Amino acid sequence: MQWHLRLIPNFDPGREEFGALLQEFVVIPDADMQQTLQAIYIMSLHRSLYDELIPLLYRSGRSQQCNAWRSLFVRHRDLPRPTPDSQPYLKYLARYFPSVTLELEEQMVLGLNSSAYWNGQDDTLWDAMKDAQDDKGDGAGRQHSDNLGARWFASSWVPLDFAIHAVHALGVRQIGPLSLQSIALRESTAHGVVARIEQLRKVNISIGCSAYSLVLKRFAENEDNELLYELLHTDIHPDVFDDPLVLASIRDKALKEGAWKTHRLLLAIQPAMVEESVYSTSNLLLQECVKHGQDKQALALLDDMRTMNIDVSTATVQHICSSIVDPLPWNPKTTATNRDAWDMAIAYLTRLALLKKPVHSHYWQKIIFGLGKFGRIGELEDLCLGIIDTYGRLCASEGGLLPVHYLDTPPSDLEGYVTDVLVPADLPITHEHHPMRRVFDNPALHTAVVRWGFKAGFSKYSSNWNMVSINSATTSAYSVARGVRFLAILNERGIPFRAAIVQEEVIRCLARTYLLQDKRASRNKAGLPPLSAMRELFDKAAGRDLLPDVAKLRDMMESIKERTHDRP
Repeated sequence: MQWHLRLIPNFDPGREEFGALLQEFVVIPDADMQQTLQAIYIMSLHRSLYDELIPLLYRSGRSQQCNAWRSLFVRHRDLPRPTPDSQPYLKYLARYFPSVTLELEEQMVLGLNSSAYWNGQDDTLWDAMKDAQDDKGDGAGRQHSDNLGARWFASSWVPLDFAIHAVHALGVRQIGPLSLQSIALRESTAHGVVARIEQLRKVNISIGCSAYSLVLKRFAENEDNELLYELLHTDIHPDVFDDPLVLASIRDKALKEGAWKTHRLLLAIQPAMVEESVYSTSNLLLQECVKHGQDKQALALLDDMRTMNIDVSTATVQHICSSIVDPLPWNPKTTATNRDAWDMAIAYLTRLALLKKPVHSHYWQKIIFGLGKFGRIGELEDLCLGIIDTYGRLCASEGGLLPVHYLDTPPSDLEGYVTDVLVPADLPITHEHHPMRRVFDNPALHTAVVRWGFKAGFSKYSSNWNMVSINSATTSAYSVARGVRFLAILNERGIPFRAAIVQEEVIRCLARTYLLQDKRASRNKAGLPPLSAMRELFDKAAGRDLLPDVAKLRDMMESIKERTHDRP
């Protein structure tokens, strides 16, 4: 830092080089590195770096560093320009941390898709495009004029977010290759193009099936920025890509004339189209297998798609959930048919988790409740820990932005209907809308886990109720306190331990066992340990003082007994 202060007055690298320096090292999470970079920024005269560092950090999944740099930028009045660059981070901040007060400039970035930012100069183009839409009246949406659409999306004075939503408002459900080209040309990276295609999909606008559009999409998804650039800037008209004979003649001519960039581009088109065809065919085949109950084939195909890195479409995920999980009852009877159905649902959902395909948390909860009802406690525990560990591994290995089902995110007025939302991998698990919290932080689930564990332990009666090792690694060693022990293990992984809820259900279970006279209780009551031993067992399982002293515990049990007897 001292050398920096000595050299910078005479050897200032300039605004662009300084920004490039920060971008190169800012993704390093080391605390000392971050402190040094921020100190260098403070001492420099260069600003306007918000839109360079914040998007970079956010794409890397480092929202905590984003927050730190944002605070620094705000203090130095280095705020974003009215461009979409920092919009993903600001949308995340507004959605997950609504108590954070955004600066006026940041609010303007969030509102870029508002009609307030549409320049009236474009009234003529807008009216022409609106009048050019041919309303079919057949429910398929309006026919899009690709030439006018391309001009509309290319208009630099119309924010792209607003342009897309405006076309959607017209009833357009598909755009042509020229329009897609105009949209892609306004993005600087393949990642940005993919985000725009996803934005179109979320508002039910298809990019169509033209060869140009499919190849553009594939290049963007493969993050092949060089080929994507060549495709977007080639002088070959997009419609020509649908004519193999003309393309072949252009390719041969390029070879003869030494136009190597054009020749390379046309050589790369065919593999990209094959990849897109494999993607579409695989998803259609998977949906058909699920539809006709061919589960073994469907699961094998899912495994193959994962091995070959073929993406599973959102439509396919929705089809699997609606066909396999939705029909399952929340309160299943213990039958062989239901057990098989649960096993199949688990097989599908675990594969989707490995493919980073989010499903609504209530699907996982339905599966967990079913396993508990069946008394399959060991499988329940393994599944829950597997879900958490799989998500943790994805965060550690993949980083970046991970998809979350939109129903598991905080409500937001910033976007309409979406299928999933991308959140940074470092979203704190302390946040109530963390994906794992949405699955496991459920009072009804915690109550049920305590009850299932008590029932499972009681059915395998042991005379050594209070002889559990404090370091025991297995939940089954805690007998009737197995469920409490499992909740304590989940707590070690970040899921809150709701002590009041757990305590209430434990006391209810003890009251039924020690005080309420039914046939099952009377058979086992003679061999029950002292209440003090049971209290010690549950405290060990919880890893904390869960139950009150024996006298108060007995009073609370009596109170539950009286309430039970008073029920009609």
